[in-house]
Amino acid sequence: MFQSRTIRIVCAVVAGLVFNQFASAAFLQNVEYVNLGTLVGPDNDPTPNAIQADSNGGFFDVLGIEGIGTKRFSDFSLVSTATGGALPVDPYSVLIKGGVNPLNNDHVLDFTFGMGAITGQTADMKLVFKITIIQPDVQDQEEELRVVFKDFGLKMLGTAVTGKGSALIGEDVLKEHPFVAEEGDLITHLQVAETQEEAILFDHYDIPNAAEADITEVWVVKDLFVSGDGGGTASISNMIQVFSQDFGGGDIPEPASMALLGLGGLLVCSRKRRA
Repeated sequence: MFQSRTIRIVCAVVAGLVFNQFASAAFLQNVEYVNLGTLVGPDNDPTPNAIQADSNGGFFDVLGIEGIGTKRFSDFSLVSTATGGALPVDPYSVLIKGGVNPLNNDHVLDFTFGMGAITGQTADMKLVFKITIIQPDVQDQEEELRVVFKDFGLKMLGTAVTGKGSALIGEDVLKEHPFVAEEGDLITHLQVAETQEEAILFDHYDIPNAAEADITEVWVVKDLFVSGDGGGTASISNMIQVFSQDFGGGDIPEPASMALLGLGGLLVCSRKRRA
């Protein structure tokens, strides 16, 4: 039983690495979503420091394939302000879905909300949360199977901009909580924006030497802003985060070797199923 589960897990990881090499452009295709909750507290009162999902005590887990790369999302906080009569974002209105792509084990976090501004108005929102990879409870014969972050992606959806309006999402991915983070703790800054002149709705960052970087926990700080200053309107209703993963520790094959390893691993999986 243990050997069989170990083989299935290794097959899932190998297949995920192969698909990450050849199908990263389709990172949102085939994602299977689960509704997780809204930014409300245990007494159904909006709170700036907790998310409740099925009364899970302020955090929720999105399971990876065969338990590989399960992500825990926790320590949420949300602050929103507005000017000129615009409405700040109500935590009750922020709906969250978690998803996993069964082809490559990418994890997706989907936020749906309402945020808008007309002429003379602005609105902003700061959303902070922590992501921790829950390590699989399986070891091979030589060393522990360890999963680490490989990349981060940010996509803005549901935007509408007219005139001189603008919509912007900036994001910092940090190794430490933003209150104590130092300059060297910044992993990357992602940014997406839309105006009448241009729209950059997707940003992505690959961690150099992800296996050696060995990042298993990060803090995400999102700053959202919409403005109708100068004449115009702007709104955002959806943003999506994606996280890919890699092996950590030990020797990691080069991409070409990984492709061959993946094909071999898939054959092993196929033969195991037929047996």
